[in-house]
Amino acid sequence: MLPYVVYFAEGSLMQSRPKAVVIDDMEFCRDFLTDLLQERGYQVSSFDSARSFVVCAAAEERCPYTQPCADLVLLDNQMPGLSGIDFLTQQRAKGCQLKASQFAIFSGSWTPDEEKCVENFGCQIFSKPYDVNALFNWLDNLPKLNQTIPA
Repeated sequence: MLPYVVYFAEGSLMQSRPKAVVIDDMEFCRDFLTDLLQERGYQVSSFDSARSFVVCAAAEERCPYTQPCADLVLLDNQMPGLSGIDFLTQQRAKGCQLKASQFAIFSGSWTPDEEKCVENFGCQIFSKPYDVNALFNWLDNLPKLNQTIPA
C-alpha cells in the first residue's frame, strides 16, 4: 500500500493519496496512463490539452498555489495548441511549485533539440510506444517531495 501524502491547503493539513496529472490529446494514451497510475494508488486528473490544465490562463498571471498541486505530471509533447515543451516553459515562468523532476514528458518522435530542451529542464523523458517498466522504475525512484505518513 502506498503512503499517504500530506498536502497543505489554506493552512490546514489534509491526507490523501498521491496526486498525478496526465495531459495527452490522445484519449487512448490518457486512459492508458491514468489506469496505470490508478492501479499504483494515485489519484489521477487527466486533461486532453495543456491549455485545459493550466491553472492561470493569463500570460502574466502567477500560479496561485504555495504548495505543489500534484505529486507528478505526465504529459505528451506533441499536442495541438500548446506542446509539452511550451507547457513546461510556461509553468516555469508562472512560478509552478512542482519541481522539474516531478514532470515526465512523452513523444513518439524526439528531435535532438527537443531532447536537449527537456533534459535542460531536468524532466524525465520517455519515448512512445510506452516502456511500462521504465515508467514504473521512474515512479518507484521519484523523490518523495512531500512529507509522508506510513499507511
